[in-house]
Amino acid sequence: MRVQIIYNFYFDYALPRLDVSEPIRLHIHINGKYEADAFIMGWDSTNDLDPLFHAENGLTLASAELNLRPIDRPGLLAHRVSDHVLDRLMVIMEWDAEIGPTQDGTDPQVWLQRSASLADNLLDHLRVVSASPRVKRIPRYWKLGHSEFVIACPHTESWFNKDDGSPLPMFDGMNSFNSTGSIVNPESGTIAMADLQRSLTAEQDPPLHASLLIDAQEALTTLSIRQAVLSIGSACEVRATTYGENQRRIRQSKVKAAIAPRNGLSFADRYFHHLPHETCGRSLKHENRDAFEKIQAAYNERNKLIHTGKLSAQLAAEQELDQYRAVSLWIAAAEAACRWIGDLPTEVDATA
Repeated sequence: MRVQIIYNFYFDYALPRLDVSEPIRLHIHINGKYEADAFIMGWDSTNDLDPLFHAENGLTLASAELNLRPIDRPGLLAHRVSDHVLDRLMVIMEWDAEIGPTQDGTDPQVWLQRSASLADNLLDHLRVVSASPRVKRIPRYWKLGHSEFVIACPHTESWFNKDDGSPLPMFDGMNSFNSTGSIVNPESGTIAMADLQRSLTAEQDPPLHASLLIDAQEALTTLSIRQAVLSIGSACEVRATTYGENQRRIRQSKVKAAIAPRNGLSFADRYFHHLPHETCGRSLKHENRDAFEKIQAAYNERNKLIHTGKLSAQLAAEQELDQYRAVSLWIAAAEAACRWIGDLPTEVDATA
């Protein structure tokens, strides 16, 4: 049996047009179990026989609407799919199977997420080659503790036996699935006025390291793992550097000596062990070894990205979900490390 899945991802902007209409073909492996052919193609808006909303499930999707109404205030977020779609990208997956996917335990989510990843790779290249910042990845979101990613744009998928065109009932007896996409929770919590006043009076702008850690959380939530890694490492370096510059317990010459690169000394050793040990006799390495090792791992990953543009082989070898779980632990460690160094004394002890 030749299994075929047809995905259509719909966008609220127009993709760059190519000078040829041929599909891009890839050969991929999934979970060490499947070898599949993937075909990626844009929408030919000049072809009257190829409507924007593809096939019967596309027409059903076009009329769908998602509304979100707060329970404690007036207002409404209304999302009618046809009002927010200008273009689409089709991804077709095909592979040979001895038994049908309904019998071998095939998880449709695995194929959906892999197809989105393939589309994202193409979109990344389109963004750079066209020099168009408007081109963005398929919006996907991940919430800490969840076991799958949420695709936020409208999309459809249909499963077939390509040999005879018959539908494969992967979804409770149906062969297709439609999604209007999702609306990100608009609520942002509550804060104390005293905390806001403290932040407003402390500096002209919010602390850079804190902003970078928020950026890391956002990047991780929206599946921009490289940006998350860069923000984590930079946040730790900024926080430790500003501590060294602002403290008055030792001369700046001693600060520079403590953080100077030396053979065998990692970033975490220099900034979170030697520097605070010089200023006040404390060390994150001794007081929170887990956070110490995780920020070092994050900083190593940051350096790998800066120098090669790629994730390390160790992180890249992990399943996508495991990658994001690991980076979420790095964010928590960086938050703990930045709080720890922020609590260190900066002035000379008058009683000493």
